[in-house]
Amino acid sequence: MAVRILIAVGVCAFVLACVPLATSAADTASVATPALAEPSLSPDHAEIAFVSGGDIWSVPSSGGTARLLAAVGGAAKRPLFAPDGKRLAFVSTQAGSNGIYVLTLDGGALQRLTHDDQTPDLSAWSADGRYLYFSSNSHNIAYDADVYRVPSTGGTPMKIVAESYVNGTSAAPSPDGYSIAYVRGGFPQWWRRGHSHMDQTELVIAQPAAKKFDTVTNGDSKDQWPMWAPDGRSLYFVSDRSGSDELWTRGADGRTKQLTALKSGRVLWPSMSHDGRLIAFERNMRIWTYETNSGTPHELSIALRGLPDVVLQRHVTQTNQFSGLALAPDGKKLAFVARGRIFAASAQEGGEAQLVTTRNDAAFDLPAWAAGSRRLAYVVDRGREQAIAIADLPDGAQRILTPAGHHDDYPRWAPDGKSFAYVRDGRELHVFDVAANADRIAARGELPRLPFGDINEIAFSPAGDWIAYTTGEPSGFTNVFVVRASGGEARAVSFLANRNVGSIAWSPDGTRLFFVTGQRTESTKIAQIDLQPRTPRFREDAFRKLFPEDLVRPELPSRPNPAPAVSAPAPAVPITGSPAPSGSPAAQRLQIEFNGIRERASFVPTGLDAT
Repeated sequence: MAVRILIAVGVCAFVLACVPLATSAADTASVATPALAEPSLSPDHAEIAFVSGGDIWSVPSSGGTARLLAAVGGAAKRPLFAPDGKRLAFVSTQAGSNGIYVLTLDGGALQRLTHDDQTPDLSAWSADGRYLYFSSNSHNIAYDADVYRVPSTGGTPMKIVAESYVNGTSAAPSPDGYSIAYVRGGFPQWWRRGHSHMDQTELVIAQPAAKKFDTVTNGDSKDQWPMWAPDGRSLYFVSDRSGSDELWTRGADGRTKQLTALKSGRVLWPSMSHDGRLIAFERNMRIWTYETNSGTPHELSIALRGLPDVVLQRHVTQTNQFSGLALAPDGKKLAFVARGRIFAASAQEGGEAQLVTTRNDAAFDLPAWAAGSRRLAYVVDRGREQAIAIADLPDGAQRILTPAGHHDDYPRWAPDGKSFAYVRDGRELHVFDVAANADRIAARGELPRLPFGDINEIAFSPAGDWIAYTTGEPSGFTNVFVVRASGGEARAVSFLANRNVGSIAWSPDGTRLFFVTGQRTESTKIAQIDLQPRTPRFREDAFRKLFPEDLVRPELPSRPNPAPAVSAPAPAVPITGSPAPSGSPAAQRLQIEFNGIRERASFVPTGLDAT
């Protein structure tokens, strides 16, 4: 796909064209494996609709060849068959037309039901096919989701469940239409691997007309996606209460029972057939089914056949939604991220920008220039894993340096451009020597991890002999630590009772560290740490300097003024972050005096909210 994007920076304009740079053989030989997600069973459990590549596909419930069912532009989500099997509801995120749509399968008529800025969370049809249930936070002042329903033939969405300062999602009406099961509380993050207190929810069965709400699970686990059994007395749902996301059921007697024990991977986006005999779900980006009678799960073998909704070549004028802006040390080149790809261009003249990254099975982020302004490091994101790669410009090959199976992010070059630091799995600070192709662990702790944190939470000293970074502590506070780049013990240099810490910067001579600090809601400040003791300046001394001894005093005999001494010009101070010239103060190795460093913290009095 060729993409032409117009970007304006200052007074420069760039036209970005997808003209790929050189790639390695390993890069061009990779074949993308399609992800299959969000399955929905037809009422007679003969067919499964699912999402792949942003389009909706259909496959027999036993697996086989899938055909393209709907490609309407944008990205489709959560397809759901109507109870009569003749219609399909789904969410489309196409620009300017974000909302819930209903497709008539015989004839292909498409109707849009909702018109809002926020993407709705479509959850279920009513048993009679008259309504669609969804959740949205677009009209909640606290940004908690409320449960709505909208007529499947069009009309005004109406709130069904709206509790103040409580999140309500995944609503499922009962077969008789009198009750609604939904997920209450928490902010269940289906994409999270593992458990968090933010995910903890409870299942509630509500009778809105009678204003009756019964909590049926205790809220100490991540319970999601309730589904009614055909008899309307039992619930099926997904829970992580056993340590992994599995299928569970709650019987009419109130007892819960685990149905699957797949352990590795997670059960996601389940859907039940109208007769209750089959449940389809997503696991490890594949489609699985579960037979309720036999209790047997199966992975389906699915092959896609059809033309997705793609444009092989197009030109796009884009003036916003850029990220990862990185100016080369020489100030002449610019790298940035657009549409999940990294581009490079002239920072002075504009013109045609070049596509740096060419893989189609990954997104890219966080470009970082090495000294010499000819090499870029960046993050390769394949969804389930991230790696660090480098590209030698203008014609060099792209190479992935870190192994598969991890989340490696935040590459940060040493001043000499020979090595870079990065974070692995949010737990380890690594240093990678590019020439030696050697990787080692520099420190461990609670470190920043995409999409949280910032690349400026890691910083090499001007001489490259120390690395400063932020890490969380058992107390819940976050502070700045330093460790020698060559290895050694990590030591704290800040001891503040804060949570928001970032934007680390060294002084040009390496004797001071600056960083932004603040609590959750207060204004942030710039903190300064003196890494070596400094002689304090007293106001009395400053006042005495206003009266130097060599001034002529009327009561004393006059004396000739000596000729002023000619001092040598001060050496130029390099810009922070650029390689220091050999022999300059910034290039000298630093000895940090840790004794008393707790008392050598101060705040820079800017009077502003720092970021």
